[in-house]
Amino acid sequence: MRKKGLALATMLILLMLVAPLIVGAPFVAYANGDSHSETIYTAKAYADKVGGHIVVYSEPTTDSQVLTEIIDGTSLAVLESGTEGFHKVILDDGIGYVRSENLTTTLSYNQRVAIAIGLVCVIAVVLILVITYYRRNANYFKSKK
Repeated sequence: MRKKGLALATMLILLMLVAPLIVGAPFVAYANGDSHSETIYTAKAYADKVGGHIVVYSEPTTDSQVLTEIIDGTSLAVLESGTEGFHKVILDDGIGYVRSENLTTTLSYNQRVAIAIGLVCVIAVVLILVITYYRRNANYFKSKK
C-alpha cells in the first residue's frame, strides 16, 4: 500500500513539473465557425504581475476598440502574422490583437515563481506527512532494530 502511495505522489510531482513546459504545439483552431488555414501556435498572456490583465484590441493599434481583457497566464492561439508590435489571436468569439510584449511562449517570471512556491509547499506537506507517520509508528520501527 505504501509503495502505491509513493508511486502516485511521484507521478503527481512529475506531472506538475512537466505539464507547464508543454506549450507551443501547432494546431488548427476555429473561431465563429470559420477555419483559419494559417499555421498557429500557442502562447501565454504575460502581465507585469500575477493575475494582471492583458487588453485585447479589435485592430492592431492601442487606439482601437477594446474587445476584452484576459488574465496573465491564459493560453492563446496566435496567428503567425504579427504586425507593428501586435499579434493576431483567436478568441472564443472572434479575432483580436494583443501587444507582442504581452505574449510569451515560455513561462513568465511570475509563473516560474508561482510554480517554485507550489513545489516548496508540496515538499513541505510531504515531509510533514512522513514525519507524522514515523512518529506515530515509532514503537514499530524500534522493534525492527
